[in-house]
Amino acid sequence: MEGQIQKYQACLKVYELGSFSAAAVALNYSQSGISRMVQDVEHSLQFRLFERHQKQIQLTDAAEKIWPQLTQLVMTFHQLTQTAQQLNRFETGTLRIGVFSSIATHWLPPLIQQFKQRYPKVELELLLGDYVEVEAWLHAGRIDCGFLKAPVTKGLQFEPLFKDELLAVLPVTSDWQTQATIGLHQFDQMPFLLLQRKGASEISELLTRFKLQPQIRLTTWDDYAIMAMVESGLGISILPSLILQRVPYRICLKPLAQPQYRQIGIATRPHQALTPLTSTFLQLIRRQAAEQTPILTARTNQ
Repeated sequence: MEGQIQKYQACLKVYELGSFSAAAVALNYSQSGISRMVQDVEHSLQFRLFERHQKQIQLTDAAEKIWPQLTQLVMTFHQLTQTAQQLNRFETGTLRIGVFSSIATHWLPPLIQQFKQRYPKVELELLLGDYVEVEAWLHAGRIDCGFLKAPVTKGLQFEPLFKDELLAVLPVTSDWQTQATIGLHQFDQMPFLLLQRKGASEISELLTRFKLQPQIRLTTWDDYAIMAMVESGLGISILPSLILQRVPYRICLKPLAQPQYRQIGIATRPHQALTPLTSTFLQLIRRQAAEQTPILTARTNQ
């Protein structure tokens, strides 16, 4: 059974990474080995799984219909293996975590270090994406847990961890730098750099909620690009404070007169039993959230 599951996992990895060669590297197989496993699965199912369209790998219509079950089958076997290993006192296995950039950069490293010290044989797989992607990975069963902001979509269980304050980001030459706080109304009609990728971000939601209409000069998911452009005087922005730790740019950070936050937490699927590894990791997350306060005080980087 395990050999067949490995073949299914190879198929999932080919589609996830978009190529046979990338899947081979990720799973430590030869490319020909990955191809043989995919062919074996196609032979047993009696239909093709993949087709190429403009150099991209896509699922066939038949594969689309069985893909959710295939994903769930691999995930269930993965959880079964972890539980059996835990019962047999083997601290091994794989933990898959969905993260967004600021969590991966500024909050997760010490937690991962602590986890690896306790469980050195456990493989951690981090999938980096935006909120929409992390939610999709959870729904599809590709990850065991994922960091998100509230609110999350229906069908996920969300546990709040901490509030991350939103700060005004200004050039050091701004006339506003002498103000203790920045009023939200001041952003109206101002040149603005918006942090957003897919769907609405906490920043765009804030602008909509307060009926603000700044002049959007740039929309990007690259927070460093926004800070660099603010430094150059090309606009102003609002960013979560977690993003603004250890930044190399000369920018002025100010709290908002009406304090605003994003609620960061960890999400799982409520109807999916947590593996022992996932439960242990969640315990470490809760402890770190209780011990740390990631909210920054406003400052100017000079």
